[in-house]
Amino acid sequence: MKKPLFAFLTIFFLFFLFFHSLSFESINVEELEAVFIYKFLSFVYWPQKKEDISLCIIDNTPLKDYLLEFNGYPLQEKTIIVKDIKKSNLKKKIEICDVLILDNSIKNIKDILSYSKERKILTISNNHDFIKKGGMLEIFIKNKKLRFKVNYSLAKSLGIRISSKVLSLAEEVL
Repeated sequence: MKKPLFAFLTIFFLFFLFFHSLSFESINVEELEAVFIYKFLSFVYWPQKKEDISLCIIDNTPLKDYLLEFNGYPLQEKTIIVKDIKKSNLKKKIEICDVLILDNSIKNIKDILSYSKERKILTISNNHDFIKKGGMLEIFIKNKKLRFKVNYSLAKSLGIRISSKVLSLAEEVL
């Protein structure tokens, strides 16, 4: 019993240390955000049983190339399947998503967020005030460090559980 707890605490400590002390002088910000998203998702639990986790990227978001590298990676005894979807007829296409990465190029973001809520899709963006607009995870840089905000009340209302360990690291939790 002590070994799994020790392993979890070690991983959690390394996760905390990595994301709270890393400076951006030698690292590409988009690459760091992609790694953060992957690590964050390992602390998220969906209400329904899934064989795979579908992570959807819309068109040419700056994170696209980095997130595509995680295609086929293991996550919570599942596999991440990265899907590149086009903006046209977006509502129909995001039905297959468990996670949706949004960027500034999305014009009807409120409609997409509303539709995502109906489908219990975890939404992630680095857009300013994303969680106040109805998104679930907002990633941003503050003092040359990667930070994040979580709309926990929304996630909880949809049955999406986010580990309290990760929530304790958030800059803001709604």
